[in-house]
Amino acid sequence: MNGTDILLLVNTGTPGSPVYEAVASQRNFGQTENTALRDASSKDAREAANEPGRYSATLSLESLYVPTDNGYLALQTAMRDGDKILVIRQEDGVSIEAATAVITSLAIAGPDQETATVTAELALDGAFSAVGS
Repeated sequence: MNGTDILLLVNTGTPGSPVYEAVASQRNFGQTENTALRDASSKDAREAANEPGRYSATLSLESLYVPTDNGYLALQTAMRDGDKILVIRQEDGVSIEAATAVITSLAIAGPDQETATVTAELALDGAFSAVGS
C-alpha cells in the first residue's frame, strides 16, 4: 500500500453532527500502538514474568501548512482550547477506524526557501473502534 492511501480525517463539525475532513496536503501519517508490561515476577524464579498492562496509541501527522484549511483549523482550535477531537483513519478512500484523541503537540515549521509544514502529535483517549460499529 502506498503511504498516500492512508489519511487522518478530523471532525470539523460537532460531536453530534460530525463532518470529517482530511487535513490538507498530508505528507506523512504514523500510528503507534503500545502495551505496557506488568511485572508478575516472584522471588521463586530468576526469570521475569510479564503480563500485558495498559494499551495506548499515538498518532503523528505531517502536512503542508495551509492556514485556511478546515482540518488544520480544527486541530489548532482543539489544541488551544484543550478539547478532545474525533478522528478517523482512512485507507484507499474507505473509513476504517474512529477514535477520540488529545492533541499533545502542534508545530509549524517555516524554513527558508522550503515549504512550510505542520506536524501534530495525538494521543488516543481509549482505543480505535471500527467505523460502523
